Amino acid sequence: MALLSVHHLTKHIKISKGLGASLRGPHASWIKPVEDVSFSIEEGEILGIVGESGCGKSTMCNLLSKLDDVTSGTIRLNNEDVTNVSKGKALTHYRKQVQLIFQDPFDSLNPRLRVFDIVAEAPRALKLWEEPEIARRVSTMLATVGLPPERYAQRYPHQMSGGERQRVGIASALIAEPKLVIADEPVSMLDVSIRAGVMDLLRDLSRRLNFSCLYVSHDLSILTHLCDRVMVMYLGQLVEVASSKELVSNPQHPYTRALVAAVPVPDPRYKRQSIAIKGELAKPIDPPAGCRFAPRCSLAMPQCSQTPEMKSVGESHVVACHAVSVSELSGVGPSDRRYLQNIDQQT
Repeated sequence: MALLSVHHLTKHIKISKGLGASLRGPHASWIKPVEDVSFSIEEGEILGIVGESGCGKSTMCNLLSKLDDVTSGTIRLNNEDVTNVSKGKALTHYRKQVQLIFQDPFDSLNPRLRVFDIVAEAPRALKLWEEPEIARRVSTMLATVGLPPERYAQRYPHQMSGGERQRVGIASALIAEPKLVIADEPVSMLDVSIRAGVMDLLRDLSRRLNFSCLYVSHDLSILTHLCDRVMVMYLGQLVEVASSKELVSNPQHPYTRALVAAVPVPDPRYKRQSIAIKGELAKPIDPPAGCRFAPRCSLAMPQCSQTPEMKSVGESHVVACHAVSVSELSGVGPSDRRYLQNIDQQT
């Protein structure tokens, strides 16, 4: 049974009109950052979301963590409808089960609090345990994320590096023993040299502490290293979902193919065919009907004026693209497949 199920999730934001716009006509503009998105997360699974800036990844995180309200659709946690949970004991119970790791470790930590109080803030606010038990669990959690409490518990955020601050953020999210952790680009603000350590820590803790994770990133190479499955979003719509290896070796949506082609390969002998995307990223304000990638797609056809439905193209592999049914899309060429096979053998 799925831990989290999302059905037709939609978020629309009405733009306030100025005086001039009001005089020109009654039409109201809407931003549509998330449009009719459905997916599920299994227990113990790490599910990734990838897409360019403005595709709705952070909005999705805010909706699932109850930092924002949905326009329509349903969210079910452990088969319980939590779509309209917004206050009281129900929200407190939800907060115990779902925690968020923020993107920026420099702004997400209270500069006036020491590390011990930052990590202890959630169990105190949720009234999970008495103070002696909170103290014991905070020390244990700091040690678990690689921050010895005798060295870090009394430090302030400005006395630590970016990687250490993000470990504090991870400890703050995990101290409440959640069932689902939402990680909104947790390594994007960190140096490349320490990103791998934070990612390996998350993957290891997911297995040890038995929580599911929704991991957001711009970097497809990070997601294929860390996640079991990956979802691809474009301008608020979900365009493809597959296992991480299947997505890289056999991408079906033209946008996914372009993302895969853009991943740098650390091998000067390997030449990957580039996939051109024409035009600029469309604005999420009153987007056109149908497939939102169509204006930039080389395979666009008249049917693309209608929103494509998700269709299965393999085991646990679904894609929303009209072109898939009328032409055989090869995600990678023979040279790509040989390269991926060599990488698998080396690892």
